Amino acid sequence: MRTSISYMMEYNIFAPTKPMKKHYLISAIILLFAGVGAHAQPYETNPDYKRANIWYFGDSAGIDFSSGSPVSLTNSKMYALEASGTIADTNGNLLFYTNGQTVWNKNHEIMEGGNGLEGSQDASQNGLILNHPDNDSLYYIFLTPYSYDYMNGLKYCVVNIKANNGNGKVSEKNILLHPNSSEKVSAVYHANGRDIWIIGHEWGNNNFYLYLLTSNGFNQCPVINSVGIQYKKSSIFTDGIFVNQGFIKFSPNSKYMAHVFTPTDPLNIFSELYRFDKTNGHLELFTTIPNDRYLWGAEFSDNSENLFICRRDSPVLVYNIPTNQYRMIDSLILPSATQLQLSNDGNIYFGLADSTFIGIINGNDFNNIHINKKAVNLSKGTMQYGLPNIFVGYLTHGQPRIIYEDKCSNQTFDFGLSYLAANVTKWIFTHPNNEFERTEDNPTVTFPDTGLWTVKCVLLSNDTLSTTLFAEAQIPHNFLGNDTGWCEELGASLTLQAPSGMHCYEWNTGETASQISADTTGIYIAKITTPNFCIFYDTIAVSIDTTPPKPVIYQNHDTLKTDVSAKGYQWYKDNNPTGENNNFLKITDTGIYRLTITSNAGCVAQSDTLNVFRVGVKGVERLDFKVYPNPFTDELIIELKEDKKPEIIIFNSLGQEILKTTLTNTIERIHTAKWKQGVYFMEVTQQNGIKQIIKLIKTE
Repeated sequence: MRTSISYMMEYNIFAPTKPMKKHYLISAIILLFAGVGAHAQPYETNPDYKRANIWYFGDSAGIDFSSGSPVSLTNSKMYALEASGTIADTNGNLLFYTNGQTVWNKNHEIMEGGNGLEGSQDASQNGLILNHPDNDSLYYIFLTPYSYDYMNGLKYCVVNIKANNGNGKVSEKNILLHPNSSEKVSAVYHANGRDIWIIGHEWGNNNFYLYLLTSNGFNQCPVINSVGIQYKKSSIFTDGIFVNQGFIKFSPNSKYMAHVFTPTDPLNIFSELYRFDKTNGHLELFTTIPNDRYLWGAEFSDNSENLFICRRDSPVLVYNIPTNQYRMIDSLILPSATQLQLSNDGNIYFGLADSTFIGIINGNDFNNIHINKKAVNLSKGTMQYGLPNIFVGYLTHGQPRIIYEDKCSNQTFDFGLSYLAANVTKWIFTHPNNEFERTEDNPTVTFPDTGLWTVKCVLLSNDTLSTTLFAEAQIPHNFLGNDTGWCEELGASLTLQAPSGMHCYEWNTGETASQISADTTGIYIAKITTPNFCIFYDTIAVSIDTTPPKPVIYQNHDTLKTDVSAKGYQWYKDNNPTGENNNFLKITDTGIYRLTITSNAGCVAQSDTLNVFRVGVKGVERLDFKVYPNPFTDELIIELKEDKKPEIIIFNSLGQEILKTTLTNTIERIHTAKWKQGVYFMEVTQQNGIKQIIKLIKTE
């Protein structure tokens, strides 16, 4: 872990903030004396910014930020002991709110399907609400359990806000994302500016798990970061303080994630600050912040430079990221169970249980922090132990963010901005081996190199937006290969291999490895999720064969033949392969011949050997006999011209022996009326070992 000045300069932490324009500066001074801080830039520029205009929380408490200053609301029907959730549309109009157990619509009526949500009012972070990346009709509510009920897991519900004439409906309820969860859930935008990371923490270990919400819904394979403090299963709470309470918070610039908790060791109390890679969801421990009090609430300042942490009945701690310094705010002592929540006016809000007032912290200046403990009078409502759990993406303001969409083929991406605040001058795409520019407002780019690219958008105002992406190698459409099989009698199964290095593997067999064994006949389907969360499917048919019947080879003039169909044929002469892959072989010389066949799935069968002479070759004794009629029906006649007494074996096309005898008469009659219609073979062996095989056909 590095916290030196050189390390921080690598990430441009010391980049200066922009000065406020004169008329905004005047407004800020007026608001500051009024007890409410101001933003460095007007929030009207970001449409999503107004989604956080309205808060409902506590016992019938509410605040409306639509005017730019917080105004008390008295129409709430909700009681929320700790965290809650509220969401407005892009115009700042209320859509619905929840305490994690009930959902109320914009008319403050219980929404259809809005009862029976399985979140806990005792959870420190509950009721997080996000809108679908590509469908403004759909919203997601994330629910967390109470400490005792950690196996209740992290769940979500889906709200269709267009249902019931805009009053909404909970269309899906209590869908399990993860079966083991702490009280914490938070969210942050992916580097593409469209998709959203949802993060929680498992109970009993040190696993952070991140799910990606995309235009296709949830990818069910989380990114797991095993890092930081261990949550121990042996004790749900220590000295009456629950160890999995606390908060996960992201900085407004998405670079940092704070993890505040009550450690299991009361003599070793600290909180964690991570660097966050929003491209791949990876966390890197940046530093730990020591403390001597139990911790609970946490929040970043609007400029992402300062982290505020609540300590049990002690002054609030503020940690300055650029300088790696921290200090106590002696004028602000809060109980341990006090939530801190950033608002879209740039201030951090807090409140005391049963109080009718809400206080604010204006905390961008580490050395000059302003506090107003009674900034908002809640009128008829009262504060409890929590405020709305708000997606940090709804609190960023001013400049737009870069948005890109991976086309999931040929390393091609579409680019644009979350909203067109100013004209685009140019786009700059930089790779360790390459750099190029484009001047369109919304370019489509196919990257010439795989790997990490930095994307910058230069606006007409000379402001520069920046993000990163990873250009992946193209996945072949037929990555499992052609339909195939294996031979059961070989005593092994077939291995199916999907591309390595993927984020997630799902097979229709239920397996989740990159490589599986196929031991039954059937269709196998592989679903792979790349590190960029592109999804590909491939299907392969696997056949499992038994050893095929022994092939019979017979001579027809100067050609050897077999009637058995196979994938492969290998002829041998005097135990040497001839190289031909056909069901016939031209006889080039006298010798001992045999045939090996291979089925589609690799099973192998071998014929008997056959002593063969080439017609016209001198010095080779030939058996002189007749077999007739051929085709035959009820009788087969064998006529010998000399008394050679050969042995004959007749077998069917499956290689099964039908008759075996030695001919003693010059004319033999074989009754065949009971034989089945089909192909038969007669192997005739002279006393000197010379063999011939004759193909016979039985008809009805």
